Amino acid sequence: CPGALGRLAGTQEFQVPDEVLGLIYAQTVVWVGSFFCPLLPLLNTVKFLLLFYLKKLTLFSTCSPAARTFRASTANFFFPLVLLLGLAISSVPLLYSIFLIPPSKLCGPFREQSSIWAQIPESISSLPETTQSFLFFLGTQAFAVPLLLISSILMVYTVARANSYGRLISELKRQRETEAQNKVFLARRAVALTSTKLAL
Repeated sequence: CPGALGRLAGTQEFQVPDEVLGLIYAQTVVWVGSFFCPLLPLLNTVKFLLLFYLKKLTLFSTCSPAARTFRASTANFFFPLVLLLGLAISSVPLLYSIFLIPPSKLCGPFREQSSIWAQIPESISSLPETTQSFLFFLGTQAFAVPLLLISSILMVYTVARANSYGRLISELKRQRETEAQNKVFLARRAVALTSTKLAL
């Protein structure tokens, strides 16, 4: 804001971690509520499209750069961990609702069932025989153990690749620092030689 009041209030800093944590919180709320309100992801998408442009306008018009720089290396570990924690926490009330809370007796697709889960075996039993066999195969150890092994191998590969990229980045940073020192040394030598020639 222009004027003395604006100078007194100053400009606010755009805090990236606070904004990212707000996104993670909204995503967790969507995970919890989308089972009960299927339009919630659509509403959340519209809300964040509007908020994005509003925050963009606010950022360019009233915010100043943060005094402390944002460390992306820490965020690459911390924010996915918080997102995974939000997913785990949001699954608890959802699973509790599916397995233990009796549905409404008067309306809804589960009205004559003891729980929502009781509808699943009935629905599977009405499917064709090959589909039933495939779905029952997905719940056996013959499917779960290879899936776990493949997931573990992919995770180890991803971690090893990330570590190799980290080492490569460290090496490139070291080379950049060496090149900068070489440039400073050569500039000093050029200045010294120039001054020597002028003295002669």
